[in-house]
Amino acid sequence: MGETDRVSDLERRELLEEEVETRGASQWQLVWRRFKKNRTALFGAGILLVIVFMGVSAPFLTFMGVLPDPNSTIFLIDPPELGGGSRALPSIFHPLGTDKLGRDVLSRIFWGAQTALIVGIVAMLLSTIIALAVGGLAGYFGGRVDAGLMMVTDVFLVMPVFLIMLLMIKILSIFVVAGFGLWIVITVLGIFGWPQMARMIRAEFFKLKNLDYVEAARELGASNRRIMLRHILPNALGPIIVVFTLGIAYNILAEAGLSFLGFGDASIPSWGWMINMALEIVSVQPWLVLYPAFMIFFTVLAFNLMGDGLADALDPRLWR
Repeated sequence: MGETDRVSDLERRELLEEEVETRGASQWQLVWRRFKKNRTALFGAGILLVIVFMGVSAPFLTFMGVLPDPNSTIFLIDPPELGGGSRALPSIFHPLGTDKLGRDVLSRIFWGAQTALIVGIVAMLLSTIIALAVGGLAGYFGGRVDAGLMMVTDVFLVMPVFLIMLLMIKILSIFVVAGFGLWIVITVLGIFGWPQMARMIRAEFFKLKNLDYVEAARELGASNRRIMLRHILPNALGPIIVVFTLGIAYNILAEAGLSFLGFGDASIPSWGWMINMALEIVSVQPWLVLYPAFMIFFTVLAFNLMGDGLADALDPRLWR
């Protein structure tokens, strides 16, 4: 009984200390404190930091000579004792070996991280801009504006998006020189990735536009633009951040799938292309498939874990 009382006292003390810390803290400080307590989300953030380091450091490490050029096939003519050749086994010269064209696999893994992050983030930024314009206007003005914009959103939702993306990438790639195909993928993913977020933003704007502080700003003569950008949008950022984080994971997975099917840019290192190139020898050297597959898995996992953690941290109903 005495032990139970001591445990209860300890719990009450911890609750009291937490309440004292909470007083006077801003909303984002509370979010950060709650996020730090989520070990799963921190695990995802740790994975993501490693992947970001790989992507950011790839150009510098290549410039310094630590990593070979990811597209260089010079190692194809190197003798096996120097770690060269087609499909070379892991060695001190090439820690993960080389692919069937003699390109260093470790270097392509690092550069593939940069490709994945660029596609995921930039495409999601484009989708978010479109979603904010459509969802914000629909939720704030309502009526015919809402009906028209939601009709457009519904059209995009019922489209066979993946097939349309394949067709658009194939057509546009005809008119684009090598090296710019990645931006076609980014543009197409951004254009078709906004409908779900637009619906969520519409619901948030519709909920917030009639609150007292918005009515007060309207009575004081604030313009619709100012109300939307200064009073409503900041209070709708929580759900937007969560959807943005999860959307990055989707875009990375979509780019890998498009590259795997041969619809990406072969001149740019991509984990999807690496799997595509290694499929025909998977029974002989399966690790050439496993390396990029694991990178895709852990990157998507990291963003999903962070998204779930942010969803909990940004939900005021879960705060103490």
